[in-house]
Amino acid sequence: MISYHTHIPHYIPRYTWSGLVKPMWDFIRFWTNKADATMVTSSILQDELDDQGCPRLMVWQKGVDTVQFNKKYRSDAMHERLCGGRDGKVIGCVGRLGAEKNLADLKDILEMCPPGTNLALIGDGPARPKLEKHFEGTNTTFMGMMTGDDLAAAPVNLRLVTLDIPRATVQLPAKSLVFLVHRAEPALGARRRGRRRLCLFA
Repeated sequence: MISYHTHIPHYIPRYTWSGLVKPMWDFIRFWTNKADATMVTSSILQDELDDQGCPRLMVWQKGVDTVQFNKKYRSDAMHERLCGGRDGKVIGCVGRLGAEKNLADLKDILEMCPPGTNLALIGDGPARPKLEKHFEGTNTTFMGMMTGDDLAAAPVNLRLVTLDIPRATVQLPAKSLVFLVHRAEPALGARRRGRRRLCLFA
């Protein structure tokens, strides 16, 4: 059995020579044909792999740990951390800081928010140095990688959570959306088939 999570063919053009996309699909087809089953994270990914000739695909079912991820973690202390010690409301994004996420566009969104609004980027990744420079002089806090109770507390202390940027080539994992909808948190994401299906599922 194979668990397919990182959609490498979509990452390749962002990080290296796009001519490697076809050989990567050949590699993926080879291994999925060897497996009894390949688990994928969404029906959209299932359709794409099916179009590429990958057999025996199944979609992981989604779930949320309602004990670990709970509104009880709302606190003034975490809000202050997310704001970098500044006053005001805070919006944010949770996930890998990668070029494919187009997170730099959040600067324009932040500028359209009421004065004093803060932005928290929760997570780490290769694009962080460029993003830190891009957001210099704004009310932006880079929280880095968070785990355990801190990870449970951070999203519930955000006023609004952005799931992905509309032109992003790779979407936030589906489990993150189910997690937010389960707790009735306000979430903003691109209008995509998978997003609407998961909101109905949750």
